[in-house]
Amino acid sequence: MSVSLDTTSFDQALGAFMANSKRDIKVVLRQQAKLLTADCCKLTPPFTKAVFGNPASESWPTQQKVGENAVRTQISGLFYSVKELDVVKNPQNPKVKAAMQWMIAQGNYEVFRRYTRTELKRTQWLLPNASGTEHDRYRNRRGRVRKNVNIAIFFDGTIEVLLKLKLAHVGKAKAGWQAAAAKFGLSLPPWITRHSTPGTAIDDTDNPTNPSVTIQNLVPYASDLASDPTNRIIERALAFRTRAMLRQVENYQAKRAAEFSR
Repeated sequence: MSVSLDTTSFDQALGAFMANSKRDIKVVLRQQAKLLTADCCKLTPPFTKAVFGNPASESWPTQQKVGENAVRTQISGLFYSVKELDVVKNPQNPKVKAAMQWMIAQGNYEVFRRYTRTELKRTQWLLPNASGTEHDRYRNRRGRVRKNVNIAIFFDGTIEVLLKLKLAHVGKAKAGWQAAAAKFGLSLPPWITRHSTPGTAIDDTDNPTNPSVTIQNLVPYASDLASDPTNRIIERALAFRTRAMLRQVENYQAKRAAEFSR
């Protein structure tokens, strides 16, 4: 993710943490890189609002369930079977009902389409199959399906096929942190690691003059996720790491003060 941020507070907290820690600077940087990667991954969709206060508060299984439920809601909210149409279930003319049910049973989409066009004047909601192309067409930049859009699907078995396909995509955005996780020893669950989403991680802690670490999520829509005001992934992760390090500094100092007063 390439996003410009003010890291002054984080840098100051890291400096204070290293000054009060007895650990080698390389150990500290790698440890913080691991923790920052975990926070970034937890703050990358899917998640609930609980992670904003503390990314570590939400388990991986919980986030997987959140993502899968969101997919089910999207697919069922956009696509539904033609069998659920009132004009199919409860038409005023019993002959119409019998004719339409016969067309559906025969799998004759073209006849059904022509019949509804000429007899019922309703075609805008009808498609033969549920498809990823149609799903993507009605999603906004945050990946959510626009409201008040419903499409009747003639071959309704394709809805379940599409659902399974989309469920298999859950965790794809998070997988962009996989390179950093592997580099700094963070274990991620299979529903994330099953994806080959691009990302990079550089460990330059052996640099004698300017030791550093670099982590990037290179999923194509990463910048949108990072800059979205409802997510602010990097900003939130850095803020949480900053608070966590400052708390640890306070603990170090309190412990030393107690030892000194003995």
